[in-house]
Amino acid sequence: DIEPLDKATTAALVASAAGATPDVDEVFAFSHGNPLYLRHLVEGGDVAKGPPLAALIDGYLNGLSSPARTVLNYLAVAEPLRRSDLTALAGDDAVDRAEAAGATAAEGDVIYPAHPLYTERARGALAPDAARALRASVIERLAAHSSGDVGDQLRIAALTVDSYAPAPDFTAATEHALRLGELTLAERLAKVAVDHSGGLAARLALAYALAWQGRGRESDATLAAVDPEQLSEPELMEWAMPRAANQFWM
Repeated sequence: DIEPLDKATTAALVASAAGATPDVDEVFAFSHGNPLYLRHLVEGGDVAKGPPLAALIDGYLNGLSSPARTVLNYLAVAEPLRRSDLTALAGDDAVDRAEAAGATAAEGDVIYPAHPLYTERARGALAPDAARALRASVIERLAAHSSGDVGDQLRIAALTVDSYAPAPDFTAATEHALRLGELTLAERLAKVAVDHSGGLAARLALAYALAWQGRGRESDATLAAVDPEQLSEPELMEWAMPRAANQFWM
């Protein structure tokens, strides 16, 4: 983990970038050792004082060219993305323009935001309908070129939760996530599955996702909503065993 810069390092960094020795106390009071804040303060030409970091980042994002901002918006809803996918979605030279502006960074064929706060602020600025439309475009692209492995299936399912794309089998996706130990994702997908169907399979998947996170009461409440009188004998066993185990251990 990279810790915030101390005062001496902050002063040395700003001096090397700005060519002047700043008032260390003032600069440190504004930046709190945040290198990204220092970068934007130096680029803005005022290292002694400035607006909050969020406002600096918003100003930077608003100054990006339209193609570069489009790339960042796609990364805001689904990061990282392959260069080929981003190029197909945002345009031929958009990825290069985003990199040249310092908004994104490449690691091999994969494109990431240059800083997590860039996509956080870009995501916050997107209208809900615009974000859903972007997700739908990403899903269509990923589904058309999916390798078919579980990771691709889970990523597409997670993106589909809040988009205009056709709903996949969320219960099956939850079971994949459980097998991989992705409990937070499994819980998210299972809740959507319960909302869509409310059936036993969806509730069992959600119950397991909750129980394996140590949330026994929530798991039990999920299964308690099922009427055992409506279950077949095999279904009754599927329902009763996790309830009994949960009561015993959780």
